[in-house]
Amino acid sequence: MKPTPRLLVRIVVGKIENRQRLEAILRDTPIRAETEGWNCVEWIKEVLEGVGRDDRALGTAVTEWQYVRDWAMWYIDEKHQAGRFDMYYDPEKAPTWDLLESKELIP
Repeated sequence: MKPTPRLLVRIVVGKIENRQRLEAILRDTPIRAETEGWNCVEWIKEVLEGVGRDDRALGTAVTEWQYVRDWAMWYIDEKHQAGRFDMYYDPEKAPTWDLLESKELIP
């Protein structure tokens, strides 16, 4: 998936076991543009709920929304405090945190 200019960080939440099933979950999770207050964060929450209910798309995974969200917000804050977004930002090299290993993959 190609990154967008608005991408701040990436969070690894699981290991793909069945790519087709994962792609189907992503495709079947609706974009609710007509719903007031809905945004991409809500979409990610719905995707995590979907893969959490599916027993074949992901192998080892962390899909509990509040846990993933809390770690993502912590990581974004860490990167802001470190000045990661103060200079030219290349979304091709987005900072990446692995929740499975509890470590940074790309600073």
